[in-house]
Amino acid sequence: MQIFILQSQILFIPYNSSNQTKAQYVFTVILPNRRVQLEQMEQLLTEPLFNQLQKTKKQSRHVDLYLPKFKISQQANFQQMTKTSYGVYISNIKYRAVLDVNEQGSKAAAITVVTVKAK
Repeated sequence: MQIFILQSQILFIPYNSSNQTKAQYVFTVILPNRRVQLEQMEQLLTEPLFNQLQKTKKQSRHVDLYLPKFKISQQANFQQMTKTSYGVYISNIKYRAVLDVNEQGSKAAAITVVTVKAK
C-alpha cells in the first residue's frame, strides 16, 4: 500500500491463530521512501492516522520481504498507580513485552501481573 502523506510503503502481515478464522494481531512494516527521514515519518504517523490506515481497503499480494533479525523487550514501571485512598490498593504491577523476529518468522508475547491488597 503506497501512502502519499507518509511517503512510504506499508505492509500488514496478519498473525495466524489456530483457534480463529480472522487474524487478531497484525505485524505492520512501514518503509519510508528513499528521501524521507525517519524523524519526519515519526512525526507524521499519529495514532488517528495509523487507525485510519488499518481500516483502509488493502490489496493482498505475495511479496519477498527481508527483515534484519532483531529482538526487543520492554518493561513498564507502574509505581505511580500504586497509591490510592480506597480500601484496596495496587501493591505491585509487572509488565513485559517481547518481539522476536528471526529467520523462522516472528513471535510476540506480553504479560501483565497485578497484585492488589487490602489496606
